[in-house]
Amino acid sequence: EELLAGAKLIRTFGEKVGQETDRYRPYYCYTIGWNYRLQEMPAALARSQLKRLQGSNDNARRNGDYLTQELSKIEGLVPPHIPSDRTTVYHKYRIRFDLKALGLSMPAVEFRDKLLDAVRAEGMIANLWHYKPLPSNPIFQKLDVGLGDGYPWTSSHYGREISYNPDEYPKAAEVLDTSIIVNSERYPIFGQDMELMEHYVAVFRKVFDNLDELVG
Repeated sequence: EELLAGAKLIRTFGEKVGQETDRYRPYYCYTIGWNYRLQEMPAALARSQLKRLQGSNDNARRNGDYLTQELSKIEGLVPPHIPSDRTTVYHKYRIRFDLKALGLSMPAVEFRDKLLDAVRAEGMIANLWHYKPLPSNPIFQKLDVGLGDGYPWTSSHYGREISYNPDEYPKAAEVLDTSIIVNSERYPIFGQDMELMEHYVAVFRKVFDNLDELVG
């Protein structure tokens, strides 16, 4: 059982998948791990899908661009910014909210959770993904695992004691506290049709037209 538990940690990024008690999956890493979840059959299927990659990318951009165009019209919502000389396939479509613009003084995390519950109740696929800065992960706080004997943090090459303080990343925490992710890894944005994107826009409009009910 001990070896099995260790193998599961290594298999999936050092996470205790299915064992966490948090309301949302925290994506906490407890040790160094990798992404060893792909088997031969899904690998063959994934390879065949490379022929459709350009079409999938185009669909992702269309969906993300439409969401940005329409959601930017809703006061208090801040779509992801894409520089004019860059392109994206919206691997994660993260939408932020501005409490000040909404005239609200409640804690950001409280509003975020209420917003997430509300859009899910209307049939939207949405989640938080990570909701703590990476240095908050147990592996970076304990520094007692790694590749053995605390390595790499015990390496003499550092020449100093290694420590990670999540409080030193306030902007990362702010982004995570004031945003949610539209769609998910199981239902990625590149595989969705325009009708669903239109539904998502309607959901956001409904929720933000009824903020009093949301925060009441």
